Amino acid sequence: MEITRSMIEREDISALLFALRAMTLDAATVRRYAGTIRFMFSGYDEDPRELYSIPEVRRCVQRLTDEFPYWLHYADKDSESLLVVLTCLASVESSAIDLSTNQAGQARSVVDMQGFSLKLQDLFSEMNSLHAGHGLSASETSAMTQQVIRYLRQHFKPVPPRSG
Repeated sequence: MEITRSMIEREDISALLFALRAMTLDAATVRRYAGTIRFMFSGYDEDPRELYSIPEVRRCVQRLTDEFPYWLHYADKDSESLLVVLTCLASVESSAIDLSTNQAGQARSVVDMQGFSLKLQDLFSEMNSLHAGHGLSASETSAMTQQVIRYLRQHFKPVPPRSG
């Protein structure tokens, strides 16, 4: 699913919402599109910032989530799409490259875990409501929950406190 810079700057998410809502019409459609959405944010290739640090992108993802809070069910769990959505929804603080503690020379970001946990609770609740509203079984909900937990463990690592 492509989200263009133009759509973001115009704050026009109507076409996206139309496509996303079509995935919630009935139980068969909900099942068919489970774990299939991958996002591509186009027009930001030359921007050195991470997508989650671009205010317009954050606002777009937050508005989409207000209208379509089912990312945990629909987002692909093999790509970084869900990661982008979650970091746009979280309060994230980027840190500069710290070569003394990060030999790979990678920038690290710190997520406000209390706020992030509350947002995740909301998203799990919305996923559960989607499943219940379309008659998905408890085992289907459990399986999707396990996929999300594995994804979160893979992409969100605790940062040890700095010494000294």
